[in-house]
Amino acid sequence: MRYKYEIQNGWFLLLIPIAIVISFQFSDLPWINQIRTLIPVLAVGLILISSFSKRLRSKKLKQSGISASAEILEAKETGMYDNRYNPQIKLYLRIMSEHIPVYETQFSGYFSKMELHKLQKGNIIWIKYDPNNPKKVIVDSD
Repeated sequence: MRYKYEIQNGWFLLLIPIAIVISFQFSDLPWINQIRTLIPVLAVGLILISSFSKRLRSKKLKQSGISASAEILEAKETGMYDNRYNPQIKLYLRIMSEHIPVYETQFSGYFSKMELHKLQKGNIIWIKYDPNNPKKVIVDSD
């Protein structure tokens, strides 16, 4: 299965207009007028940094994570879609690994509509988890 890396915290985009409105409220301060144009640039920069850092963490986990099987306890659509209209699915998983005791965690990711039939309750999928923090998982596409 393929995991799409997208910005999952859409609420963060609301910070841009909020910051601009606040800057107009305090426009009598001379330094506010000087940085008003920087506020959206900084906000977009933070969003991009956040997105790339998530992508790097996922790539690292895919390379150095430990493979395990996971039973899907529940799969829910979140109502969010990526730029190809692939739905974001929140999976509740029971992880079964020979290295650690069985535990439950959750994972959210964008999945192709062609893969949705694999995400049914009771199905077994392969994941990779972080040995230092087993709650961090990604669906393994290999």
